[in-house]
Amino acid sequence: MSQLINDEGDFPVTITNAYIVQGRWNDKPEDIEVKIVGTTLDGEQYGVWYGELTNRYIQGGKHQGRKQHEVTMEILHAIGFQGYNMTDLETQLVGKQTSFTAKRNAKGYLNFYINTNPERILTPAEAQAKLAAMFAQPTPPAQPTPPQQPQQSGNPFGQQSQNGENPFGTPTAQ
Repeated sequence: MSQLINDEGDFPVTITNAYIVQGRWNDKPEDIEVKIVGTTLDGEQYGVWYGELTNRYIQGGKHQGRKQHEVTMEILHAIGFQGYNMTDLETQLVGKQTSFTAKRNAKGYLNFYINTNPERILTPAEAQAKLAAMFAQPTPPAQPTPPQQPQQSGNPFGQQSQNGENPFGTPTAQ
C-alpha cells in the first residue's frame, strides 16, 4: 500500500481518483471541492489536491481577486478535463499523468499543487535541435555599400574665372 508523500518537491503522478466532496473549511452546504488523488509513477506514494468550487474571492497570491471556481476550472482544463460537467470528472481524469508540487506552509503542513507546466523530458533529437539553435553562430548582417561620392574637381568652391576657366587649373565637373 502506498503512503502519503511527506517531502517537498515535484512528483510526476498518475491520477487514481477524482471526485467532488463537500467543502472542508466552512459550514455552507453549497460549497464543494474537487478532490484529486495522484499516485507517484512507482506506485509507492500519493498526494491529494483540493480545488474549491466556490464563488469566494481569493485574498492573496498570484490569483488574488479571482474567484476560487475560476482558478480550479483553469487547472482542471490544463490537465485535460473538458467542459464543465462534473459528472465526467472521474471518467476524464483517472489515468492521466500530471505533476504534483508539494510545499510546506508556514504552519508546517504539506500542501499539494497541480503543476500545470510539468517538466517534460526531451528526446535526444529535440535537445540537439534546441542546443544547435542556442549556440548557432549568428550570420553577420550585410554591410551596406557606401554611396558613391561625385567626382571632386580641383575647384571645391565651383569658382569660375572671368574667362570661364577653373582658376585652380583643373577641369570642373559639368
